[in-house]
Amino acid sequence: EGEAEEEELELTVTGLDGVVCTVLAEPSWTVKRLKRAVQAAVQIHPADQVLVVGTALLRNCQVLGEIPLARPAEVTLLKKCFSAAFEGDAPDMQKVSEYAADVHEHLFEQEAASVVRAGHIDGQAEINGRMRAILVDWIVEVHGAFRLRPGTLYLSVSIIDRYLSLRAVLRKELQLLGVTAMFIATKFEEIYPPDAKEFSHITAYTYTPRDITGMECRILAALDFRVSVPTPAHFLDRLKRANGCDAVHGGLAEYCLDLAIVDVRAASRPPSLLVSASLLLSNDVLGKQPRWPAAMVHHTQYLEAELHDCVQELRALLEAAPGAPLQAVRRKHQIAASMAPRRQ
Repeated sequence: EGEAEEEELELTVTGLDGVVCTVLAEPSWTVKRLKRAVQAAVQIHPADQVLVVGTALLRNCQVLGEIPLARPAEVTLLKKCFSAAFEGDAPDMQKVSEYAADVHEHLFEQEAASVVRAGHIDGQAEINGRMRAILVDWIVEVHGAFRLRPGTLYLSVSIIDRYLSLRAVLRKELQLLGVTAMFIATKFEEIYPPDAKEFSHITAYTYTPRDITGMECRILAALDFRVSVPTPAHFLDRLKRANGCDAVHGGLAEYCLDLAIVDVRAASRPPSLLVSASLLLSNDVLGKQPRWPAAMVHHTQYLEAELHDCVQELRALLEAAPGAPLQAVRRKHQIAASMAPRRQ
């Protein structure tokens, strides 16, 4: 006999005013597919839906069959217009406002590709977390020296960590890995990327252009040419705007985020989680109330409780930063603060 077909899930979708609709779903459906079914029943766009089971927020990439659901199951639909922060985007063609919500959702679905396993550096014979931190601190310095875009920094660090999770690296080649990761990242992020000679110069000619292009081939082969993945830069701007950040508030969140990427633990956390925790910590430091409003739950797809552990790690890094031996991030943000317009 063939295997029994998976039993359909009967999901009762309720709102604040009672039952909204009933959906018959397959266990193989993702939450995103469920939202489309709800849209077909009640004409609420998936981007405007927040689905909750008990106290757990459902994320688009989750599979219904892997979620502990009662039979029959009840799902709570929270609907609210959280788009006020983006109402001015329509005239700016580069913000593609008609697709922005879908692009944002797609980033959440794809970001797992940028996350490495926890302890990914433990398998290295000659490299440890301290050495990685020194490398990333230097990368922050180089990034500032070349005046590169924020996305270049985050993609560089992502390439470093993904390569370290796949290949053994000699201690004498660690800086070569770092400078080559940035060489690759600039090709994706910059309009006028520095060439291999300029990157050779920044290492005081420790590595030749040929060394850099040779390492580039090794990195691309190890990554199977999957270079561009979601990084914190893809989430940061939209979530800062959703949070209502001004220049000072946004600068504090970016400072927390940059401190995080120097720490090896950040490599195993989704970029959206790091950005969300940085914003929540900045809200707390600046006394914003509520600390984590409903709009941020909607846009980040994280409840405040889910961010707690990461926020505590960031808080410890923030408090330790003045006396930490690695100071590139502090110097970077002190320079940025000195160039920013003063509050009246």
